[in-house]
Amino acid sequence: MPEEFVAEADAIRFTYAWAADGTLSLLDGVRVAMTALPGVVLDPADAPFSGYWYELRTVTGAVLWQLVTNNPLAAVVELPDDTSPANVADDQAGGTVVTVVPAITDGVTVAVMGSPATQLDGPAVELLTHPFAETP
Repeated sequence: MPEEFVAEADAIRFTYAWAADGTLSLLDGVRVAMTALPGVVLDPADAPFSGYWYELRTVTGAVLWQLVTNNPLAAVVELPDDTSPANVADDQAGGTVVTVVPAITDGVTVAVMGSPATQLDGPAVELLTHPFAETP
């Protein structure tokens, strides 16, 4: 059986926490030898956007990498009723989410973009911005 080759790359794994009110905070950033998911840069001509994604930016704010993903702030629960289940907001929402951001030359800032917890189908805003660096 041939050996499996797994490419490794320099990246930082960030762990975030969010509260029920949608407040997002950075818990830690750890340098890892792993490959981040490939990203695509969204076309600004298609703005405004809704949804949830991460961005790696240069010092001037130019976007080097974006990863569109499921919105962890969109916490809903399914409640049965007489005809069909209904999805309602989970007032106990909160938790953690992890993402891996690749170490791309000139990347200095990570932005977490998303629709606010109070308007999950509304236009995305910067939920949190922080340096692309390990945390102490």
